Amino acid sequence: MSQAIGLDFGTTNCALALAKPDRTVQLAQFGDTSTFRSILYFDDEESPAKGKPRIIAGPEAIEHYLNARSPGRLIQSMKSYLASRLFNKTQILGRTYTLEDLIGVILRALRKAAEEQFGNLGTTLVVGRPVHFNGTKDDSDNDFALNRLRAALRKAGFEDVYFLPEPVAAAYKYQRQLDHDELVLIADFGGGTSDFSLVHLKSSSNRIQSLTEVIGTDGVGIAGDSFDSKLVRNLVAPMLGLGSMYKTQFGKVLPVPNCSLNISSAGITYPS
Repeated sequence: MSQAIGLDFGTTNCALALAKPDRTVQLAQFGDTSTFRSILYFDDEESPAKGKPRIIAGPEAIEHYLNARSPGRLIQSMKSYLASRLFNKTQILGRTYTLEDLIGVILRALRKAAEEQFGNLGTTLVVGRPVHFNGTKDDSDNDFALNRLRAALRKAGFEDVYFLPEPVAAAYKYQRQLDHDELVLIADFGGGTSDFSLVHLKSSSNRIQSLTEVIGTDGVGIAGDSFDSKLVRNLVAPMLGLGSMYKTQFGKVLPVPNCSLNISSAGITYPS
């Protein structure tokens, strides 16, 4: 293979890199950054066809959302729902989309932007994956999430997909700077999951077998989104009235009834 393409499809951001035969790696650039936001904006007012909203992916989605004259639909953190058997499809501005459809839109936009820099990316791809997807309880849940991600990648033209645990992929990068053998613990704190791998690495001078042994990998479905949610619920929401009390006309003091607080990603509303 003359070149290899690697993708980190993250809960918050994506990155794509081209590995060349001389072992150099080049990150795709998206404007002035090397990350592509994992986000979609459905803009009804700029619809190219009646009844079909315009869908904007990546960093431009945020810009359109902030500048919109009428509210559209902003969706993020879709990766967190890959293991959810309850999230099959959703209605957005009158049209039905599966989760694979939504993620496929992001991946196609990312591919198009990367191909403007690298040319045709082909159909083969190496993709990082969490050790355990968010919300999984067993291996069948992980397999379910992985198959959905594979289906979304096919929608972007990647037919031959090879998955690699995200912390193991990070170990390869760290290994390149070593001049001695080392036992390392790699931690990957993302938006949806936190993953860990204990890996025994050979020095980079050993080209025959540089990554000698993955001793163990594990992870939990708790990361940045959960942290952000707790900040909003415990710091921001009280300033907007959460937990307030009111006095009835009979002088009884009662808590203000909870309303819906949309602090989620992927456009799902959770009760406060």
